[in-house]
Amino acid sequence: MLLVTAGGISHFAHAGSAIPRDIAATVSDQGSKLADSEKRISVLEARIDIVKDYAALSQKHVDWWLAGLAMFMAVIGVAVPLGLTWTLRSNFRMNTEEAQRAAAEADKSLKRIGELLNTTEQHAGKAERIIKQLDDVESRIRENSSHENEQKKNRHSNSRLVEDEHVISQVLNDPDAPEKEKLRARALAAENMGDWENAAAFWQVLVAMDTLNLGHLLSYTRAKRSFAYSQPDNIAVEIINQLITKLKAALNLFGTEKFGATGYETLSVCLFVAASYEANDEEASKILNEAIGFIQQAKFDSVIDQAGALSLLSQLWDKLAQRTSNASDAERFSRLAVQAAEECVTLHSDEDALTSLAVSVLNLRNKTDSTEERNALRERGAEILEKFAKDNTNTEQGHIAAANYYQLLMESVENRSDAIKYTNSFGQHIDKAVVLGMHPTEGKERKDDARRILEAFERKSSKNN
Repeated sequence: MLLVTAGGISHFAHAGSAIPRDIAATVSDQGSKLADSEKRISVLEARIDIVKDYAALSQKHVDWWLAGLAMFMAVIGVAVPLGLTWTLRSNFRMNTEEAQRAAAEADKSLKRIGELLNTTEQHAGKAERIIKQLDDVESRIRENSSHENEQKKNRHSNSRLVEDEHVISQVLNDPDAPEKEKLRARALAAENMGDWENAAAFWQVLVAMDTLNLGHLLSYTRAKRSFAYSQPDNIAVEIINQLITKLKAALNLFGTEKFGATGYETLSVCLFVAASYEANDEEASKILNEAIGFIQQAKFDSVIDQAGALSLLSQLWDKLAQRTSNASDAERFSRLAVQAAEECVTLHSDEDALTSLAVSVLNLRNKTDSTEERNALRERGAEILEKFAKDNTNTEQGHIAAANYYQLLMESVENRSDAIKYTNSFGQHIDKAVVLGMHPTEGKERKDDARRILEAFERKSSKNN
């Protein structure tokens, strides 16, 4: 491509060649435009140089910024790990120190726990010994009492009573004794003193503290029942009925197996007492039949306990025979009473068993129509009573046996002087039995019976004369 400049054109024009005007004008005009273009190109080139300089400067700024960023990241890359490492080391040191302190505290705690365990084991062993001692005391009290003499001080020997009171005193004065056992000791101490009202109160507290302890409930029942004997009949009946309700509720709660023989025996005794207060013979018979049903379910492992249940069964049959209007039923019940009493004596021949047998024999004697059997039963009963009275001269049961013996003599007496003598002796033994624990109402009834026997003898004697 041929580059033609304005200078070149002008030189061409003056070179001696003739050029037409219109062409010359056109050339001139194009030269002017070319010159302008050259100027504009120069300006653009200058601007390009400026842009290049600015771009170079910007590149330097970017390089500086990137270098600074690299330096910052380098610092951060070193400083952050160092900071984190310092923090972790500080936390580790603090945690280590805390762990060491915790370990030291744990050592102290372990030592303290060891000391407490030793103390607890000592206290537990002591508590077990206390419970065992009170169990023995309570067992002896139960063995030496019956529903017939619960309202009096139980019949321990003096040495045994002193020993039991010593055990109770030790428990009451022992600061380490469990509170429950102290309450039980107070209850047993009250029973030993014949303070049945307070004994029942202590047992009631124990029942409230442990509602699932059947033993406490039965002990409360025995104490409250004994307290009822000293109350007017209307109050006594109310107390006994409340106890029967509680025991039946306990039977439903615990069930037959857990309620056990002792529960059945306790319930039967309460029903026996309720029947003795019932004036209506038909109602009394219903109560006694219910009591018999319960005591027949009492199957004790101990021979002595089983004998006690048989003795109670004999007395229930006897009482039922007395409250039954049908003569044949009465005789049948009396024979069942003798049978139970004989089984009782076979298992354990103590004073209660012998008395129960003698009374049953005498009651059967009054129910049979056979003269020969009546005489045989009278002789057998008299023999038992006489021997028993001599062996138990200073006990309630001994005096009752002696009174029954004199009653037999009264029924077979032939002259008035002997009748009066036997009646007086009968009354004296009944009075002594009341002092030792027989219920006053029962004593009065027995003396009224003796008086009627004497009056019947005197009427018969007067008629014969």
